[in-house]
Amino acid sequence: MFSTRRFVDGPLACRPRLLFITDPTGTGGGSNDPTPPADDADADKWKAHSRTWEARAKAKPDITKEELAELREKAAKVDQADEDKKSEIDKLTERLGKAEQALAEREAKDAETAKKSELATIAAEVAKAKGVPADALRGGTREELEVHADQLASILPKTPAAPGTGGQGEGEPIGDGDMSAVDVVKAARGH
Repeated sequence: MFSTRRFVDGPLACRPRLLFITDPTGTGGGSNDPTPPADDADADKWKAHSRTWEARAKAKPDITKEELAELREKAAKVDQADEDKKSEIDKLTERLGKAEQALAEREAKDAETAKKSELATIAAEVAKAKGVPADALRGGTREELEVHADQLASILPKTPAAPGTGGQGEGEPIGDGDMSAVDVVKAARGH
């Protein structure tokens, strides 16, 4: 069922009412008119401005519809050209960033390769001086390589000296046409 009591006693009936006092004596002091008092000269001035702008708005425009359409078309072309330039600049900026990154990576790779090559040369020198294999040496500096070479030299057995070449290579060299390769093989087999 529908009850009218709900609307009378509902949320709207319970709202508190405020009394604004502008006068310290509590009499209420001002008027209840919500609009501020207006100066007649000031109001006339603003009405004149309003009528001036209204007249300008109603006046015939200085430009035709065709000219306006043409100007809008030109503005759209300029905006598109700006967008194209901006996108071209973005593309070039992106390419520049990629090129700089590739250059930095290449320089880092070249520096690493040069360092490895220099380290391999130093390792070969140290290995020759200490009498150890160069590929067995580990270290990042000459000092580290020398210390490791000393450690390896103390662990590895000493290699005997190579036999001398006494008695070898003496005699007459084989000249052209003296013996063929087949004759040399036959002579070696004893045939």
